[in-house]
Amino acid sequence: MKQILILLAFILFGCNNDPLSEKDKFLKKLISKMTVMEKIGQLNQYSSFFDVTGPGPNKGEDSLKYEQIKQGLVGSVLNVSGVEEV
Repeated sequence: MKQILILLAFILFGCNNDPLSEKDKFLKKLISKMTVMEKIGQLNQYSSFFDVTGPGPNKGEDSLKYEQIKQGLVGSVLNVSGVEEV
């Protein structure tokens, strides 16, 4: 039974000899340039919290979120729809 599991693992994970596509190479290079903080930041998903087309908030939690967005530490801002709001 153990030999079957080892063989299965080899088949699933060890036989991928496909060369990386240009897109995969680009993404791998881009991700390698990111800092750990930037990678962690991509996990942040904020819900829309202020009028992004107006002046940025200057106090409270909203100002912290605004600064994180400016620094690239946020992966997405959800519940923002329409060209004007985006």
